[in-house]
Amino acid sequence: MLKSETSMLLARISQYDGREIDQVAVELWHETIFDLDYPDAVRAVTEHYRASRYKVMPAEIIARVAVMEDVVHEAAVRGLEDRHRSELRDHLGIDDASVSLTDLRRRAWEHAGEPNDVEAARNLIRRQDRERRSLELGRRGGLPPELGPSRN
Repeated sequence: MLKSETSMLLARISQYDGREIDQVAVELWHETIFDLDYPDAVRAVTEHYRASRYKVMPAEIIARVAVMEDVVHEAAVRGLEDRHRSELRDHLGIDDASVSLTDLRRRAWEHAGEPNDVEAARNLIRRQDRERRSLELGRRGGLPPELGPSRN
């Protein structure tokens, strides 16, 4: 979040609870919440004041944003796993949608077809593993800035 966005966020907060905002407050809050995305922080503040009559503090905003990020991450993981299950079912010719991803991966890895089929299945699993690791790295901020979420 930019310092100007921190200032806008505090102006918004002051409309809810009447607190006085000065440059020192902006500096202190920015030191604490600089790594949040502005839209996420706004949403966290809105959620706070929908549920509480007490003044919001930076720790509460950070906690609410972390919960929102967890929800988004879990949805991304579920979507990735669903896609991986579908790819493996297609590759193995399995119509049963209830087969677990773990079982599908095991079947693909142990596939007893032609050598080209075995290699194709193993390459598919390796690619899926890379996608999952990339998703986890992005969550921990391990990707280069141009590939990860913006935190300016």
